Amino acid sequence: MGQAGEAFIQSLKEALEMVRQETPEAGPLIVGQVLENEGSTERERDLLRKLRTLAFASWLATHGLGDAASLAYSIGTGVGGYEGIFSRLDDGRYEVVPSIQ
Repeated sequence: MGQAGEAFIQSLKEALEMVRQETPEAGPLIVGQVLENEGSTERERDLLRKLRTLAFASWLATHGLGDAASLAYSIGTGVGGYEGIFSRLDDGRYEVVPSIQ
């Protein structure tokens, strides 16, 4: 990872630590973005959104922000899909935000 990536992770860790001290049950909500011209169907856009959400959460977990095993478990047990992934600051566990569809 380059210097910019390391600086991003460090600044994110610092910001999340400040949030954790004030509100331990808080944490980042990770939601993937899809551009207007990506995917030809709503299903494709939904899959891209979920893939990007999971990829970013995984990347964060490999850099010490969240528990990677918890992420895998949350995704594996998510029934009906998910809209986003919530990382708890108090214990590092991930929780999926269920899809409302």
